[in-house]
Order: sequence, then C-alpha cells, then structure tokens
Amino acid sequence: MLFVAGLAAGAARGQTPGAAARFERLSLEQGLSQSSVPAALQTRDGFLWFGTQDGLNRYDGYTFRVYRHDPRDARSLSTSYVQALAETRDGTLWVGTWGGGLDRFDRRAETFAALRHRDGDPGSLPDDIVTALLETRDGVLWVGTASGLCRLDAARRRCAAVYADAPGALSHPFVWSLAQGADGALWVGTLGGGACRMEPARPSAPNARSRFHCFRHRDGDPASLPDDGNAVVHADRAGRVWVGTAGGLARLNADGRTFAVFAGT
Repeated sequence: MLFVAGLAAGAARGQTPGAAARFERLSLEQGLSQSSVPAALQTRDGFLWFGTQDGLNRYDGYTFRVYRHDPRDARSLSTSYVQALAETRDGTLWVGTWGGGLDRFDRRAETFAALRHRDGDPGSLPDDIVTALLETRDGVLWVGTASGLCRLDAARRRCAAVYADAPGALSHPFVWSLAQGADGALWVGTLGGGACRMEPARPSAPNARSRFHCFRHRDGDPASLPDDGNAVVHADRAGRVWVGTAGGLARLNADGRTFAVFAGT
C-alpha cells in the first residue's frame, strides 16, 4: 500500500508549516504492482517512481506503468525486487535491486542494462543485493550493497573503489543507507555496525584510500548511538546529521563526536 501526500505540492509553494497533511491511498486496486514499497523517487520530468518487491512502478498522477523482470527478455529489469532508486544529474535513472545488481534504465527504449557482481573481478559490484544509491554533489554515484560500498565509474560501468569491513573502513559490510553532510562528507548507515563518516584522502596523498570514522553504540554512554542496527542516515537542510536506528533516533552534536538521543521508553 502506498500513500501520497497531497500537501507536497502546496508546501513547495510556501504553504503554512504545520498544516495537516492530506494523503491519497494508492494500492493494488489503482494499479500498484505490490504493496511493499521500499523505494520512492520523483524524477525531474515529474514522474513518480516506486520500487516494490514485484516490479518498478512509474506513476503519472493517474495511472501506473509497471516494469518487471522477464526471463525471455535480457533487456528487462534484472529482477522484480526493487530496493533503491536514484536519478543522476545527467538524467539517468538507476535501479538497485535485491539480487539482480544495479540496473541502468534507458528511457527512450524503455530497456534496462544490469551491472552485476562477478567473482574474482574487483571492479564489479561487491554484491548483487543493492540497498542504497546516492549521487554526491561532486557527481559521483555511490552504490551500497550487502557486501560493501562501491564508488561507481558510470562511464566504464565499473567500481572505481570498493569499501567493505576492514581496519579503517566500514564497521559492517552491509550498507543500509547513504547521505551527504553539509560539509560534503559521505555518511554510511550499516545493518549492524552503526553509522560511518568517510574521511576524504589527504591532498598530500592523492593515491591514498579514504578512511571511515564509525560511530557505534557503547553501553553506558548516553551520547553514543542508541543501537547499531538498521542505521538510516539523513542530513537535513540545516546541516544536521540524523541517524535512525533499531533502538531510537540520534542527532549528531556540533562537536562531531557525540549524539543527542531520542528514544522511546
């Protein structure tokens, strides 16, 4: 089941903050392909895209167009389980799937081309389970997977760098979410290792790999993350970094090291 906020367009035109949101329910009866919707995106042409566990849905405000995997068509969606969506500045729609890798959608031909994991190839995706996508302000597309993070070279269709769980790298290989802070830093939420902030390589060592500073829950420390699981990272318009976890919500303090924690009792 999907709910679309009718307030969104009004808010963009300066509607009074705090006004009650109105929702329109869109479900299987209206043409949605499946009721579990882990991904949503509005592209610059105005279409709304929804990733479900049984197909990619394009919504024009009236009807749905559904794209699914067709085993007889190599140019169809690589698998019908869609977990993540992103549109890059060149207008390309990228589709992260659960088990089929990363698909690039050709809007004119309405076909898909997949990037997959290949054993023994360090330039391929770390895993075919793609969980998060983010284009940072420098134009780089980051691909979070169940086995690490890929910095994609889209022109070559390869990972220019892969980061997994290792000293100085991610605290957990399963990437759950991605965000970019106001200072340009990349934040990575993991499935079981809290959240990590990428520290860019020093200009004096341009060939060095970026390192990560990871934030985790520490028993007895009320200024640490409330939990390490299912970390969802977000940077708001004021530049604050938020981390949603399985145990509560945390906001990074101005010192960049501790958190204000909001958790239920």
